[in-house]
Amino acid sequence: LYSLSQYGRVNIPAIAELTKKSDAEVIDELGEQVFKTPGTKDTFVTRDEYLSGNVRKKLELAQRAADRNPEFRRNVAALEAGQPLPLAPSQIHASLGMPWIPQAVVEKFALDEMGLEKIRVRYQPKLASWTVTGDTDSVAAQSTWGTPDRRAPSILQSALNRQTVKVYDEVYVDGKKSSVLNVAKTEAANDKLMQMRSKFSEWIWADQERADTLAAYYNETYNNLVVREYDGSYLTTPGIAAHWSWRPHQKRAIARIIQSGNTYVAHAVGAGKTSEYIGAIMEMRRLGLVRKPMVAVPNHMLAQFTKEWYEQYP
Repeated sequence: LYSLSQYGRVNIPAIAELTKKSDAEVIDELGEQVFKTPGTKDTFVTRDEYLSGNVRKKLELAQRAADRNPEFRRNVAALEAGQPLPLAPSQIHASLGMPWIPQAVVEKFALDEMGLEKIRVRYQPKLASWTVTGDTDSVAAQSTWGTPDRRAPSILQSALNRQTVKVYDEVYVDGKKSSVLNVAKTEAANDKLMQMRSKFSEWIWADQERADTLAAYYNETYNNLVVREYDGSYLTTPGIAAHWSWRPHQKRAIARIIQSGNTYVAHAVGAGKTSEYIGAIMEMRRLGLVRKPMVAVPNHMLAQFTKEWYEQYP
């Protein structure tokens, strides 16, 4: 706690000097309050920081490090115990257009369940966009899952991109061509779209082998985050007014700003956000984490903000 209060991070040499002990003795006594980060020379972080975030990725790194150095075995044990519980298929929402669903699964649905031929499905992560090309001539494409005006691949693409289908007629008014929405044809195409969505929701988990494979993929790739819980109880905030007292949630917010950098404080009105900003800035300045902090304040609040700052840190 002293190290966090004075340096804003775990500083093993400083603790060792203060307690007149060796670095090894300090690390041993701190136990699982701190963990050495694999891939670094001597960087230690707090337990709440290490056992949060993408813990599956951290476990992989720790396991590789433990193969080379036994000191990381405790990292592995702690991370294994802190993995998110795997979700069952019934707990995972899967619908057309969700980016975690592999392209091959959507293609298989189009080929096996919809009966389309030579369908190609592609997802572009950078654009968050799906494209579907292929069969436009089969009965499945024209009538079973499509309409005369919108073939099944086009409707499937709209479903994947979470769009509704619109069918327009070209008409000429005073010799000028324009497009007019055809309500009946549009409704017919969107009926097919809704049928696709409904059928996909039934189909995707129907096969046990496919369900187990997808659930394992989802848990490995997406169910891997542990939210960090910040503890600001160590803060002493030197220089604060003698009458000032922090509420627990304010200390947690200040600790989060100091330790994580970019922070969005979304407390309700009256919860003390202004005080948190001031406290965090003063602490980061004291710790040497920032040199010239700047606060952007609406013009009409400048006097009030200044007054509150002086009241808090006279």
